[in-house]
Amino acid sequence: TYNNENTTGTEVTLSSWIGSGLEVPFSESFASTSATKDLWTIVDANNDWDGKATGNGIWKLNSSGYMRYTYHTANAADDYLISPLLAFEGGKTYKATFEVLTSNANNTPENLKIKMGAGVLPENQTVTLAVFPGLKISPSFVVKEFYFTVEESNDYNLSFYCYSEKDMNFVHIRNLNITEYASIPAEVTDVVINAVSGNELKARLAWKNPALNSINMPLKAEDFN
Repeated sequence: TYNNENTTGTEVTLSSWIGSGLEVPFSESFASTSATKDLWTIVDANNDWDGKATGNGIWKLNSSGYMRYTYHTANAADDYLISPLLAFEGGKTYKATFEVLTSNANNTPENLKIKMGAGVLPENQTVTLAVFPGLKISPSFVVKEFYFTVEESNDYNLSFYCYSEKDMNFVHIRNLNITEYASIPAEVTDVVINAVSGNELKARLAWKNPALNSINMPLKAEDFN
């Protein structure tokens, strides 16, 4: 469990989560109707939040249905938006999508990483799942996707880590969806078809199975069942 209502330290959490990880598939809209929007933890790792309601230098939940990081004029971003615990199964591959928007008339680039670990402190977020540097997405939200495989069954937290340069602008996040990915083999190669002598209705087929699936991850034996 984790619960820290401190608004002057480096950790600012919206609420605490008690119990085992939430089931996957998992979705988070950050809309007012979301049952899990208040289970996310916000970490101002460089402790530069100005204390204002608008949240300069920190992630904040916006009533319009998204999380937003707001730039700091003097400091680069070093800020985490960390999910509640999610239950993942070892050996499975997952697909994640989310919508992102950066907004600024000057079209400044924003930097974002997706990380994972067991805990709601920066030092717990040890695995980088995806990197999105130099984001310039305006005026509408755009869907981004990434894939990852979990080695061991466990409950983990995912995080959006903003590391933009100082005095940039905004990063908006909404509609995160995590589902199990059904591995689809890439195309077979070296296909050979030979007629069977004396039988016009039969042929022998030979081919080379792919080593990777459609997202360039190694295939397993069960993928061919």
